Amino acid sequence: MTITPELTAVRFETDGDLRQLASCRRDRVRFVDLPEHRFLAIDGTEPPGDPSYIAAVGALYSVAYPLHFRLRARGVHGHRVGMLEGLYWLPSPGSANQPPMRWRLLVAVPDEATEDDVDAVMHDVGKPAERMYLDRWAEGPAAQILHVGPYAAEEATLARLFAEISARGLRPHGPHHEIYLNNPREVGEERARTVLRQPVRPATDD
Repeated sequence: MTITPELTAVRFETDGDLRQLASCRRDRVRFVDLPEHRFLAIDGTEPPGDPSYIAAVGALYSVAYPLHFRLRARGVHGHRVGMLEGLYWLPSPGSANQPPMRWRLLVAVPDEATEDDVDAVMHDVGKPAERMYLDRWAEGPAAQILHVGPYAAEEATLARLFAEISARGLRPHGPHHEIYLNNPREVGEERARTVLRQPVRPATDD
C-alpha cells in the first residue's frame, strides 16, 4: 500500500524485519508501514480458545519448525521461527444480521524458503496441515501498542490506541491484528505480552 499525502504528517517507520517492526511500548503508539510478506495461514470462525483454534496454532508450528530445520540443513542460518499472529474481523457493535467473527492465524515464512520448501513440509506433515495455505499479506500503514496482561483486559489498551489514531487524523480499517510475543500458559496471564496493531487510513477517506 502506498502512503497517501494525507498520511505523511505521521512518520511511519519502515526499516527492519517483521520482528523489529513489531517492537513497541506500553506507553506510546508506534506507527509502522508493513510491506508484503508470506505467511503460513489458517482461517476459522471458532471462538479463540476453542479446541479448533488451539489445534490451528499447533498445526502452524507443526509446519513452521520443520521448515526452519529444513533451511538449516541446507546451510541457511540466522533466521528464527515466526511469531504467532492473528487477524480478527469483528462484527460492528449493535449491527444485526452480521456474519460471525472470523480469524486468520499466521506464522511468517522465512524469505529464504521457496514455495517448494513450504509445499514439501506441508505434504510431510499431512492431516494437521490440511486447512493451511500460503498467504501473501501486505498490511501497509498501521498503528500499534504493547499490551501486557490478560487478553480479556485489552480494552483499555485498545482505547489508547484508537484515541491516538483519531488524534492523528486517521481512522482504522481492515482487521484487528494481534502479535503474541509469549505464551501466557508458560509465563502467566499477567505477564502475557501482545502487540495490538490496527491498519489505518486518512479519516477523510470514504
